[in-house]
Amino acid sequence: MKTIVIARHGSNTEKGNLSPQGKEQIKYLATLLKKVVKKPAILTSTALRAVESAKILGSLFKVQAEKHQFLYRGVELEKLTNLIKSKAGTTDCIIIVTHLQYIDLFSKHIGKIFLETNFSEQQNIDNGQALIINCKTKKINLVG
Repeated sequence: MKTIVIARHGSNTEKGNLSPQGKEQIKYLATLLKKVVKKPAILTSTALRAVESAKILGSLFKVQAEKHQFLYRGVELEKLTNLIKSKAGTTDCIIIVTHLQYIDLFSKHIGKIFLETNFSEQQNIDNGQALIINCKTKKINLVG
């Protein structure tokens, strides 16, 4: 696996679905990711705004997103580790669509477990942005 992308869902309405702005944020992110990602596996939390974001990404890459409750409520890092390991042999990129409160946790965990490195900087990102983790260079970049 070359790349892991941790994406924050687009802006949402009070009802929890993507706002028109949120849809545009994710479409823009998708065009940026398309430049560096070919055919990813897309994993998403079960929250409506994340599912809708993952569907937009999936439509561009022509892949179905997989929904996982533990990416939203009751986060279990061991399950995340096992899921990434299970996908690693079948794709060169995994996109995880999640929420602000998990971006930092996930990036640090992935750095520690998979790359044997420490991403010590706080990784707060805006709606519709993503962190691209290059597994070969062990570098992390913000896009969107």
